[in-house]
Amino acid sequence: MSKKKILHIVEAFGGGIYSFIVDLLKETNEDKEIVVCYSRRKQTPENFEKDFNKNIKFIEIKNFERSINLVKDLKAFFEVRNIIKQEKPDIIHLHSSKAGFIGRFATNGKRIKMLYNPHGFSFLMQNTSILKRKIYWIIEKIASFRNCKIVGCSKGEYEEALKLTSNAIRIDNGIDIDRLKEETKDLNKKEINLENLKVCTIRKNWLSKKSRAF
Repeated sequence: MSKKKILHIVEAFGGGIYSFIVDLLKETNEDKEIVVCYSRRKQTPENFEKDFNKNIKFIEIKNFERSINLVKDLKAFFEVRNIIKQEKPDIIHLHSSKAGFIGRFATNGKRIKMLYNPHGFSFLMQNTSILKRKIYWIIEKIASFRNCKIVGCSKGEYEEALKLTSNAIRIDNGIDIDRLKEETKDLNKKEINLENLKVCTIRKNWLSKKSRAF
């Protein structure tokens, strides 16, 4: 039996989304054929391939851009559509707003199972105008009519997804347990009260001025 092929399409190939992709593919790479379509950002590691297993295929989307650019967005649409036609994936997994919108319309009517991880809806950003946020919401609402399940990575994101469509599920972002054990193996050698241990994690606030735009 041939392996199922999963096509990941990600415009924001850097930062937290990059870490998410790395961790996700560590868990799904064994029995699946994986293809990753990506665009380079300033945060994209120079030799990112070393973070992935060698059997993963990477295809760069030349015209993916962070901001809205009608000319480049249209070119990116045709790039993605041609890749879908050539690769013939069984499942398409979309990451970030730009890839989520273009990817949902690039299947050209083909019935392919699709998942969409917003990784933070653009219409929730507080560092942009109300008008832009309304435009982003309308874009997400239009795309939500496509046959694609939205995956909320937190309780809040899931609740926002349900305002767009009932075709949504919640899967919270996970952590690499083996890596966590490795990083904390020396805790018991230090003067730490393990009976009343509190752990705090810090990440860049996706609602901050440095957050991702559509």
